[in-house]
Amino acid sequence: MKKIDKLTKFLSSFTPSVYWVTSYEGYNGGDSRDIDVNDTDWNQTLITKINEVAARMYKDGGLYSETILISGKYSDMQGLIHSLLYMKSGITQHKGYYCIGKLAGKFRVLVIPQLEEEYKIFVCKQYDTSKDPFDVLNYQKIGVVQIKKQNT
Repeated sequence: MKKIDKLTKFLSSFTPSVYWVTSYEGYNGGDSRDIDVNDTDWNQTLITKINEVAARMYKDGGLYSETILISGKYSDMQGLIHSLLYMKSGITQHKGYYCIGKLAGKFRVLVIPQLEEEYKIFVCKQYDTSKDPFDVLNYQKIGVVQIKKQNT
């Protein structure tokens, strides 16, 4: 089994613990260029949801989350993350994935181009952050934020 297939199977076993439902017109599940980076309320709600998942993980086991995984198959997910006001961008290429920067000063954001999980943000605690994200035995805890577009 390929590394990406193992990771996809592993991640698909986690159900979302938090949903972020947005009626924001800039996020249409498609073209991220319409996202208004000046909308602080919209930005803050998604970061709050990510922090909520991280706080639950900490409360359940005293573990600080430090990694976010998103799919690279859906360019709007990258656009969504890049649009956040507290995202410090800086791309670092690795074999099979890349880091697009740090969110809120604490989460490194990894994009996995072949990951099939659409509109999910995986908030992760790893044993060793120097290992690549395909090592499923390296994850201590994973929480999921599911993004949904509200019909208006």
